[in-house]
Amino acid sequence: MSTRYSQDFKDSLAKLHQEGRSLKSLVEEFRPSKDSIVIWAKQAIPIMIKGQSKTSSN
Repeated sequence: MSTRYSQDFKDSLAKLHQEGRSLKSLVEEFRPSKDSIVIWAKQAIPIMIKGQSKTSSN
């Protein structure tokens, strides 16, 4: 059975990881898998579309 996480939770962990928190520390504190955090962080990276910054989740 998989756990569902809110978008706010995913965004928060992605931001913490992008700001330098290690995957190990985030997994120990919040309990999602390392793979999940990596995916969320990649989805949160801004991309440029027609001169506007967007995330891949937009």
